[in-house]
Amino acid sequence: MQPYPSIALIGAASGWGAQRRETEDGPHMLRDLCLAQRLQKIGIPARWAAMVEPMKHVRECSLAVGLETLPLVAEHAVHLCGEVSRIVRTGAFPVILGGDHAVAIGTWSGVVDALKACCNFGLIWVDAHMDAHVPATSPSHAYHGMPLAVLLGSGAEALVNIGGMAPKLNPQHVCLVDVRSFEPAEKAFLDDAGVRVFYREEVDERGFAAVMRDAVSIASSAKGGFGMSIDLDAFDLHEAPGV
Repeated sequence: MQPYPSIALIGAASGWGAQRRETEDGPHMLRDLCLAQRLQKIGIPARWAAMVEPMKHVRECSLAVGLETLPLVAEHAVHLCGEVSRIVRTGAFPVILGGDHAVAIGTWSGVVDALKACCNFGLIWVDAHMDAHVPATSPSHAYHGMPLAVLLGSGAEALVNIGGMAPKLNPQHVCLVDVRSFEPAEKAFLDDAGVRVFYREEVDERGFAAVMRDAVSIASSAKGGFGMSIDLDAFDLHEAPGV
């Protein structure tokens, strides 16, 4: 059996992309609950490599969803991008723990930067939602509903251009798994881009393993490597009722 690579746990402690912002506490709680030590006990060499904090914490101020929070979302994404890129270049395997799903912007911008794989990196997006809105189509104006569109090159300029490259991803190397809730504008965006979506119905019909084999085939067609972004709301509500 191949040994596990060194696992670098990176906390992305921001909830500014969501309406409910206490998700910024997530990585701190995982660290306090000794996640790294628990992984080490089962033979996985994990360590906390960084905890990326927001410019302001959610309990310090109250801001309306949308443009008021954009500077905080963007600043955190820039910082996270830099930390992820730095850590990936050391050879460690990054596991980024949020936070709301807007942290995916900084996460994958950093990975693509470190690997010099702009538009040649694959991504499997496991999520109950598409997260493919742009500001003009989003009913909530919350940035956690926009990260995939941003990584594909559409959305707020302050987010799209993080890392000095846009787009980060080529649609032919991207797929979504377990989607069950979305707006028509998101579907139209992804359909127009040619992104493969495995809806919940297909997962139920074919089984998760079969769908994931297809998803890996799509993502691994990119020569620069591939990753997976998981939103806990894709999990069965009986297993993860908190999401």
